[in-house]
Amino acid sequence: MHSPKYVVIFWSYLLAVVFDGALVAADDLVRRPASRPARRWGPAKSGLELSIEQIATVRRGGKFILSPALRNCGRIAAGLCPRADTVAWLILKSQPADGSVGKYYFSGRVFPGAGKVRGAWPESLASGGQLELAGMDFSDILLHPYSRGVKFLAHHVTGKGSIPEAAGKLRDVLVIGKVSVQYMLYLPRKGDSPIVLKSDFLTVMIGPPDIKSLSPPRRKAFISGLIAGFRGDAFAGQAAHGIATSVGSEILDDLIAATKDPAIKGAGRMWLATTLADIRDKRSAVVLVKLIDGSDGGVRHVVVYHGPKQRNSELDSVIVARALKSKDARMTVLAMLGFMVFRGEVPRKLLDAGIDSDDPRVRTTVVAALSKTASIKNVQGLVSLLKSKEQRVRSAAAKALAAMGNRQAVVVGALVEALSLEGDQAHGDVCNALGKLTGQELPYDRDASVDKKREVIAKWGRWWVAVRKDHR
Repeated sequence: MHSPKYVVIFWSYLLAVVFDGALVAADDLVRRPASRPARRWGPAKSGLELSIEQIATVRRGGKFILSPALRNCGRIAAGLCPRADTVAWLILKSQPADGSVGKYYFSGRVFPGAGKVRGAWPESLASGGQLELAGMDFSDILLHPYSRGVKFLAHHVTGKGSIPEAAGKLRDVLVIGKVSVQYMLYLPRKGDSPIVLKSDFLTVMIGPPDIKSLSPPRRKAFISGLIAGFRGDAFAGQAAHGIATSVGSEILDDLIAATKDPAIKGAGRMWLATTLADIRDKRSAVVLVKLIDGSDGGVRHVVVYHGPKQRNSELDSVIVARALKSKDARMTVLAMLGFMVFRGEVPRKLLDAGIDSDDPRVRTTVVAALSKTASIKNVQGLVSLLKSKEQRVRSAAAKALAAMGNRQAVVVGALVEALSLEGDQAHGDVCNALGKLTGQELPYDRDASVDKKREVIAKWGRWWVAVRKDHR
């Protein structure tokens, strides 16, 4: 039996796997923005609306290119001030991939006139007209921490008043994860009050840096932060896994070294093992072989399940050997599922041993594996499982045989014989399988009386006695 502490750690790892929507997925961290989607516009003021769109993929420490646009949604032309008189800034909420608390920032002043306008800056914008600025790189702009009461609007417009000290440049402040960005534009107007336009919030994914382009100090800092994630809880470990797998084999040696870090425990260690399995490389396979013989039961389970992803013959052999030798039914089940899910086929040795297992969980998993292919040997394996004392194993075998559509006498006869064993659930599934394979309408109603249920079973028996000599 495993200790309560192990059980808690194992399930916290699984919960993080199941509820992976709670954090940024690995694929999202490096995805490119959609090719020129329809712009989303902020609220209109005096007939004008503001928008921003992402121009290129954003990586930690790299360029942050956005393209602002202004349009007139009113019925009459809208006058514009000279572009040199406009002032803009960004509002940002950073949501780190490691699950830590998000932070709010506002940027220093941005002068739209510094960007190249797609077309001349007009004195007015006709009804339905749209003015776009070419992509502007905001990576070097300073970000200031935001909190209620900070009067940055007055400061940006008039240059008066104080604001919090800058946290640093955008490229250095924003971390891997998700950031919500809003563009704000101050427009003075002749003979009228100025207006402040707000774009809709734009979600930008910040992926891992280009590891090859980092200087040694920056690379060291990145790796240090990444490994720290594996020292955290299940969700921090999951986030570190997503980042590490998106970077890939370039940091594999650092991940291998982390397997010897005593501070990485529990779910974090399980996520580290998952990461190694997900980066297909001979070096990963060598380390996984060592981990499968380690003292950490959770890590062993991770390796036997995720290890088949490596498609490494030596690792495959070790997984099968350890699963056959182990008295831990969960180990055997996970090994079968790993081969089934990631390779599409379970090694024959593992299947044959599973059929003879005393544990119904193992035999039920065998049924799922056998049902993938309607080979003679697999059909024979499923027929043998119809003799199981566990009705859920018989139920699963009956469903699998029905799905295969094998109407041979050996199959039909075994199903009829299985009705002699106790189990209401299994009786219903076996009768359903018989009906599907033979076309006979002798349904089993689980809500019927005991006598009626017995009569259905008896009818199947009498039917089979009458037809089995001629059944092919």
